[in-house]
Amino acid sequence: MKGFATDIDEKSFSYHEKNISFKKADFNKGLPFEGGKFGLITCIEIIEHVENQFFLLRNLSDRLEKKGLLILSTPNTKNVFSRLLFLFTGRLINFTDKDLSIHINPVFDNIFLGRIIKDTGLKILKKRYSKAHIPFLGYLPLRNSFFGNNVIYVLSK
Repeated sequence: MKGFATDIDEKSFSYHEKNISFKKADFNKGLPFEGGKFGLITCIEIIEHVENQFFLLRNLSDRLEKKGLLILSTPNTKNVFSRLLFLFTGRLINFTDKDLSIHINPVFDNIFLGRIIKDTGLKILKKRYSKAHIPFLGYLPLRNSFFGNNVIYVLSK
């Protein structure tokens, strides 16, 4: 099996396997591999970095084979710590002043992302949450929207 990897920063890609090739890409401008179709696409912690989330998901959907899978994850803006931070500062976790140079669009998965997924011809097969990272306690096995650090979708056409 052959794999392909993309990132805006070549230096951040360090996996050196013969069967994985790398292409530099700015997902705000489009995706590489024009016309290529893939059975599995992973978009891990990317969607919050792009200017137009509809554009990204439309492009990912176009590259996905008919029965292919797209795994998508993003920070969970609904978790209790993000909500408390917003209540007291007007900012979300991962979208504070120090993060705004890289995290530019928070994803509100229960409102906005569901609409983007539907409008781009994709459907949700599974939705899960990662473990909770609780300040001063570390990671705990609480995998729900209230505590989970990230939301993870498995999507198909």
